[in-house]
Amino acid sequence: MKKHLSILAKPFALHLLIWGLFFTAVWSHQLNLTSTGITAGSIASWADGAAHLTNISTFAYRSLIPTTLPVYLGHPFTYPFVTDWISGLLVRLGFPLITAYTWLGLILSLAIVYLLYRFYLFFLHNSWAAFISSAIFLLSGGLGFIWFIDAIINTPHPRLSSLLQPEYTHLDSVHIGWINIITSELLPQRAFLLGLTIGIILLAFCYQLLVKPQVLKFSHWLAAATLYGLLPIIHPHTFIVISFTLAWTFILTLKQSHLYRHWIIFGLVSLPLALALISSFILPGTSSGFIRWYPGWLARSFSINWLWFWLLNWGLFPFAALLGSFFLNRRQRLFLIPALILFVAANLFLFQPYDWDNSKILTYTYLLLSAPAGLLIVRLFTVGLSKFKRHSIKSLALVFLALTLFSILTFSGFLDIIRVLDYSHQSIPMFTRDELQLADWVKTNTPTGTNILTSTTHNHPVPVLTGRQIIMGYPGWLWSYGIDYTDRIKNIQTIYSGSTNALDLINTYHIDYIIIGPTELAQFQPNIEFFTDHFQPVFTNSTYTIYTVN
Repeated sequence: MKKHLSILAKPFALHLLIWGLFFTAVWSHQLNLTSTGITAGSIASWADGAAHLTNISTFAYRSLIPTTLPVYLGHPFTYPFVTDWISGLLVRLGFPLITAYTWLGLILSLAIVYLLYRFYLFFLHNSWAAFISSAIFLLSGGLGFIWFIDAIINTPHPRLSSLLQPEYTHLDSVHIGWINIITSELLPQRAFLLGLTIGIILLAFCYQLLVKPQVLKFSHWLAAATLYGLLPIIHPHTFIVISFTLAWTFILTLKQSHLYRHWIIFGLVSLPLALALISSFILPGTSSGFIRWYPGWLARSFSINWLWFWLLNWGLFPFAALLGSFFLNRRQRLFLIPALILFVAANLFLFQPYDWDNSKILTYTYLLLSAPAGLLIVRLFTVGLSKFKRHSIKSLALVFLALTLFSILTFSGFLDIIRVLDYSHQSIPMFTRDELQLADWVKTNTPTGTNILTSTTHNHPVPVLTGRQIIMGYPGWLWSYGIDYTDRIKNIQTIYSGSTNALDLINTYHIDYIIIGPTELAQFQPNIEFFTDHFQPVFTNSTYTIYTVN
């Protein structure tokens, strides 16, 4: 018995070792404090990381109760905030901002690594299939590796560092837009980190209801109901996925009358909580740009054939999942139906203004279909290996087919995560020493309720490092939140130009401080004479000046 258990533990240990080392290495370099300022270890942390640091700083240095959106004065806080709230709480408990950001990212990544394997093992009852399915999911990608091979063939004296510069799961020029799950979601999207963690737990809960519901205690139902009810402010796309899955599970368990009482309790706990959070934090931020008819998804955006798009972006993955499903039993296949429904829905409708965001739903389709795809590879390899001693052509062909299929499904994603580990080309300046000095002054010398006028650059040090309310932040974020900022940015331009109604607009927005630095000079070309005539400078360094309005 012990020998049998040790054999089963080997793929699990290998899985934890590989992915544990990878995520530890990656997260240890995502934000770095250097002698020249702060650098980001990936484009993900430089871009999306700035948005999350803004939320974290808001909770850490202003208030733990989310009220207004920190990057748009007067707009309710509608972003799923729980992951950033936890990091903000860690800062309040004494952790440095960078540590709170990176440690929580690492902890949640490791939790996903663990839960992913355990879910596939629970679903497939095969340890090596769980190992392979996890790898297929984490190394998701399509046929982008073909362009990597083409570059090797056609580049004289190719260098690996230059070959890895493109993202091979994100090649817009050849209509590849399905970005690897690690580089597009686990690193930049902190809401997805916690959402996926809870999503896997609730998927396992649903499948347990189909196979052996009697092992679920009342406490399990209560915990699942609470987690589901909180999902709207953790990750709304996961909430959509789990809602579909729970509804389908409920339908499949209707004949089991002994579960009725538990379902009623589940609904009484989860639904009022979810509806209250949706009305408070989701509906105030929705607009006509949310949930609209958009058949074809990115194939429509790229103006290419729908089937050709999915062949480029998912490669042989759908075929592997389809063939692997023949090795599943009826109950397993029934459990995968919500994944297929969500795939169809995400190819017909947009659930957010930014079309790519539908991938947050499609990721769950990929997660569930990775199970039969992984099982297929393991079955091919196992059958081929069992006949390998006979040295038959068939056995060699099966082993070769399994290895080739696994390589095709994972090679593009593998290239992209290797790229993430290449820190010599991924170190991106994020904040200079002058900007850190500016942020320290603002945190020390301004009230937490201060309104500050800045440029709309995504990594401005005031919102990102101090959490102070700014009048308007990065337009790309605001558009994805469904905010019409057209008039606001015109008003900001008017203020910086020192026009006749500039003072009236300053009073309208209750502005307390105005920043003039490199990004303000580049974006708005401020009328410096207007500011020196009307306001007192209270902070100056080699690149920034802060004017007080009062």
